Amino acid sequence: LRHVLGIRPPDEVRIDPRIWLDPAERGQLLHAVFRRFMHRLREQDLLPDFQRDEKPLMDTLDEEVAWWRDSKPAPSRAAYEREALDLRQACRIFLQEEEAFCRKSRPFCFEASVGMMPEGQGTPLDTLEPVSLKLGGKASVRARGRIDRVDQVPGAEGKKFTIWDYKTGSSWKYRTTDLEDPFDKGRLVQSALYLQLAESRLKEMVSPEASVDRFGYFFPTTREHGERVEWTAAELAQGARVLEGLCEMLAKGAFPFTDDPEDAKFSDYKDAFGDEHVAAAGSSRKLENPENEALKPFRRLRGYDRE
Repeated sequence: LRHVLGIRPPDEVRIDPRIWLDPAERGQLLHAVFRRFMHRLREQDLLPDFQRDEKPLMDTLDEEVAWWRDSKPAPSRAAYEREALDLRQACRIFLQEEEAFCRKSRPFCFEASVGMMPEGQGTPLDTLEPVSLKLGGKASVRARGRIDRVDQVPGAEGKKFTIWDYKTGSSWKYRTTDLEDPFDKGRLVQSALYLQLAESRLKEMVSPEASVDRFGYFFPTTREHGERVEWTAAELAQGARVLEGLCEMLAKGAFPFTDDPEDAKFSDYKDAFGDEHVAAAGSSRKLENPENEALKPFRRLRGYDRE
């Protein structure tokens, strides 16, 4: 109802004098600041320099903060000042980390929109058409997404690239992921999707020999202080098979609940399944049944089948 038809209950009017922006709004604000600032440097053929660029970055932040303040007035002066200070610190961390990082990685484009309306000034990789991703064998699926950033690998003649996704939340679930399974048994598939999305568009728009070398998350927040979590393309090679298993299950009309109630802790869909512990236990019983063909891909992902 909410994500397909756009129907949702009216928001409850709750004003917490301690909070101005929720996490999603804060992320949107910072994404806009980073995109505008880095695009401006790209236009001038400059790399980040903290001494030179701190003021222009803060000016960009002030413009975005002013827009949000007009759209969503802060509930109190204290809440606004506290969050504005935290946003400024996040931007300083971003600039410090980018100054060092861009010595070995050159930004190519920002907010590349694949199958979506372009953001801001647009990029060479933008397209309104979704990209067809190969899953294995003859299977494929159409996908879309907005890629925060694509960088060029120096010394690779403009044919090797890396993908970076900005995250303004916690890094724990990415840091604790088993290196042998960067997809966490089918829970984390953004890396697999974006690697193929970007590589497809790069081959079409830059060079048939273009390839994506690695994918990573960047956490420019006061809590994570510029941490980066990344995987090489080789480490993500099984991503197509993970996506294939998920799509195969959906194609068979199977839409199971997770077998781990912790997965649904922050899900928008939790209420549709009732008690998540009861629903997860029911899923586990179905997954333990090897004769349930519809859930075979899910069993494989979650380790019930050992192949």
